[in-house]
Amino acid sequence: MHLIRGTFRYASKRYWEAIAKDLRPIYTAPDAKAAWAAFEEFEEKWGKAYPAIPKLWRAAAMKTLYLVTRSLDPKGLGQARWVTRWKPALNAFAVTFADRMPAAENL
Repeated sequence: MHLIRGTFRYASKRYWEAIAKDLRPIYTAPDAKAAWAAFEEFEEKWGKAYPAIPKLWRAAAMKTLYLVTRSLDPKGLGQARWVTRWKPALNAFAVTFADRMPAAENL
């Protein structure tokens, strides 16, 4: 919900309805493949006019991976040492998805 609302900060109000309509197939997709296809279509249509929007969605995906990794805390106490589990995951993502992670090129 916050990601969708945040999207509109970067767009002219006159396009909000069209952007909302084009975003819906992304977050209602039946699987990851369909969501990715819908995202690419959205990015192709809106990415030139509003490049911050696709960047925001990509960053949110990375944040989700971070939060999932962070949730691996077996005791549920949020202990600092469990944060280190994010680093191996990030390294694996950087190697596996280097073509999809522009920040990984600088490593």
